[in-house]
Amino acid sequence: MVLRAQPVVFGHRVFVTSESGEIYALDAKSGCTYWTYMAEAPIGATPSVAAYKKPGGGSGYAVYLGDRKTNVYALDVNSGALLWKRKADEHRVAGITGSPALYDGRLFVPIQGVGEESIGSTNNYPCCTFRGSVVAFDINTGEVAWKTYTVAESLPRGKTSSGVQLYGPSGGGIWSAPTIDPKRGALYVWEPATAIPTRCSRARMPSSHGPEDRRRSLDEAGSRSRQLGHGLRTEESEQSGVSQRARTRLRFFRVAHARARERPGSSDRSPEIGPGVCLRPR
Repeated sequence: MVLRAQPVVFGHRVFVTSESGEIYALDAKSGCTYWTYMAEAPIGATPSVAAYKKPGGGSGYAVYLGDRKTNVYALDVNSGALLWKRKADEHRVAGITGSPALYDGRLFVPIQGVGEESIGSTNNYPCCTFRGSVVAFDINTGEVAWKTYTVAESLPRGKTSSGVQLYGPSGGGIWSAPTIDPKRGALYVWEPATAIPTRCSRARMPSSHGPEDRRRSLDEAGSRSRQLGHGLRTEESEQSGVSQRARTRLRFFRVAHARARERPGSSDRSPEIGPGVCLRPR
C-alpha cells in the first residue's frame, strides 16, 4: 500500500488514505481496522473531519476527502457509510491533490490539473482549456455553494498548421490545501505561475503570512474582483519570487460573515464516536 498523505487523528481513530483509493479507519491505540471505503481514484491528500447535521435531525461527524478524478466524498466517521459524493470538475486532466478546508459549514476544495500540454502535442487535441479553481460545498448536503476559477475563461486563440483549434488562457491549478483566516474572512490559495499570465492585483498581506517583501499595498487600478454567490467576493494578488521560474501567485477569496458558525456538538469536550467493531484485528 502506497501512502502519499498524512493521516488524521480524530477521537480514538486514525483515518488513512492510499494511492489505491482505499480509505481506512483504524483504532489509534491498537491499529485494528474499523472500516474501509474504496474511492474511484487514488487519494493523495489528507482528509478533513467535521460535524454535520443529519437530514432527520441530530448530528454526527464526517470525513471529507477528494480523489484524483475530482470526486469529493463525505463519509460517516463511525460506519464509513457514504453521506454524499459530488464531482468538483469535469475536465479530463482535473484532479484533487490538496486537502479540503472546512469553515462555517463549507468545504473548500482546491482543483489542479496536469498533463494537458502533453495531450495537446498529440492526437489533434484542442489545447488548452483546464482552469484551476476552488469549489465550496455545503458540508451537510454536498450542494455547491460557489465555484471560482483562477484564470479567465478559455477562448479560441487561433489554430495549428493542421487546423486544430487552440485555446487560452489556461492553467492556474491549485495543488495544496487552502488556508482560512477567520478574522479577515479570507481564504488563501497558492498556485504556480502559468505560461499565459493573467491580470492580478497586488494585495497587502497580513504580517503573520510572511516577511516584509510579501506585504504590498493594493493596486486598485489593476485589481480585478467579482461578486460570487452568498455575498462572497474574490480578489487576486501576485507575488514574484527570486526568479521568473520561481514565481507563484497568491489568491485570496473573501468569505462572507453572513451567519454565525454552526457546529453541532461543538459544546462537547470530546467527539462522540461509537466504540465500533474491529474488522481486521492487528
